[in-house]
Amino acid sequence: MPSISLAFLLILPQVPQALTYVPSSHQELAKKSQSVVYGTCLSRERGQLNDPATGKNIPFDLYKIKVLEVLKGSTVSEFKQLSGTRSERQSLGIQYLYAPPPYEVGKEYVWFFGAVAPNGLQRIVGTVGEGSISVTTDAKGVKSVSKSSGGMSFEELKQEVKDAL
Repeated sequence: MPSISLAFLLILPQVPQALTYVPSSHQELAKKSQSVVYGTCLSRERGQLNDPATGKNIPFDLYKIKVLEVLKGSTVSEFKQLSGTRSERQSLGIQYLYAPPPYEVGKEYVWFFGAVAPNGLQRIVGTVGEGSISVTTDAKGVKSVSKSSGGMSFEELKQEVKDAL
């Protein structure tokens, strides 16, 4: 029995580290991305597509964006992303349990795009919500990114992306 207690005490210090979330840096996101695009969300339309792997219908949002600047790769003017409520997605399987946050029409974002999945959904690099960054403009016309993304100026973010290339 003492060996079990000793083993538990040896593992215990590792538990908090295993549960710690460390966000990806903008450079890491840029390196993993195929395209990094800054633009305005023009529209959001709801739809469903058939998943060829499961034969089930998957709820998605089709976003159309006005590209203001391509920071890496090629332009992306529209993309499909998983949507719907968690209860709508629950029967689809664990791979569809977590959907990214929806984008608001009229707002500006920087998207870190990965590859398009075989089912047609666009992959956003990073953990859920990490690879899309809201951009705001203050009264003086200075653009900045959300505090959850470091609370820096948009120009600093662009430089971090360029430094990663």
